Amino acid sequence: MCYFLTVAVPIQHGDLIEGVFQSEFQTLIGTNPTVTDALPANYVTRVVTTGFCSCELYSQPGRPRPEQLAEQLQRKYEKRGWSQAKIQRAVEQAVQSQARFPASAGGIREDVIERLQVLAESAGAVGVFAHWYGGNLESELLELKQFATCNLADLNRLAAQLREDQLLLADSRRVV
Repeated sequence: MCYFLTVAVPIQHGDLIEGVFQSEFQTLIGTNPTVTDALPANYVTRVVTTGFCSCELYSQPGRPRPEQLAEQLQRKYEKRGWSQAKIQRAVEQAVQSQARFPASAGGIREDVIERLQVLAESAGAVGVFAHWYGGNLESELLELKQFATCNLADLNRLAAQLREDQLLLADSRRVV
């Protein structure tokens, strides 16, 4: 029903995520096994939210206009057998979340990218992806696709292009 943004770092630097994000955001420990399997060995994850979800932190690049989004979600949720009341709440929430982003915006919000860069510099590496969860964060099956492995100089550009379920790995030691 919402986007959630997952951030990962090498396990020995796991506490850095909370430190980098705690002033404005909340972090939750992530233990979804499909996420763990998609990451490099010995990474730990945290879900970064603005309280309840990450819809204000991530927007799908090239997203549809609000009326198109509402129609797409209506059809999607009807196929899943959702009640009209549940569909209406989900559609309204998605349209409101999308309205918070300028028309040209997409990917991860700029202030979050800045924190990811700080995190990568401190931890040596950072991974990030966004997923629209329809169920439980810890048990929903995800099919993450490797998007890119980049250096810090490319993190800003690639994070703005990040699509749902694409895993972006940035390594501060990676040379262009």
